[in-house]
Amino acid sequence: MEMRREAGRTADDMSEELIRTRSRKMYPASNESNVSREDYFQSLIHDSIETVQASFPEFCREEGITVRAGKVNLSDFDAVAKAAFRFVSACEKASRPPTFSLLCASLGLSRQRVYEVMRTRRDRTTEFLSVLQTVFAGLMETALLDRRVSEAGAIFGLKNSGQGYADRTELFVDNGLRADVYESGDPEEIARRYLSGMAQPTEGKE
Repeated sequence: MEMRREAGRTADDMSEELIRTRSRKMYPASNESNVSREDYFQSLIHDSIETVQASFPEFCREEGITVRAGKVNLSDFDAVAKAAFRFVSACEKASRPPTFSLLCASLGLSRQRVYEVMRTRRDRTTEFLSVLQTVFAGLMETALLDRRVSEAGAIFGLKNSGQGYADRTELFVDNGLRADVYESGDPEEIARRYLSGMAQPTEGKE
């Protein structure tokens, strides 16, 4: 279930909703270590907050956010930074990893709208949003490697995180010759057979 798309909500209000909608399959209660899920994610998110604050000191206050029609103005960097901090604080309280989709909802905007702004503008706000997008993906990747999230769910999330995660596709080029040539380990023979199957350039020829 997605978080309600509405800006200006308190961190406590958002954290309660995040707890209610948290999937137990996506975020298992525990793993091999003795650290609880709550302590693990709270520590991980807190470290992420400090990382972002090193470059964006404004990402540290959650009061005084100006909201109109349930949306945060993306042209107002200070308002975006405050709203983002409120959202991530809610995730920390709920022990749930922040995602970019949920951040967009907390701003009262669709993910498509935020992506459009990030594609067409280059300013401090879009730079900040891009950093958050990267940090959130890195946080999810860390939780995946620590086996704190569902592998299938985390991989799906990373593929849609806008960070270039994708399945690797390998293309094996063969001109129909016997496969044992490629298994022989002779690099010169492999290169010769490979090149013989490529189309030859015609530029400069009659």
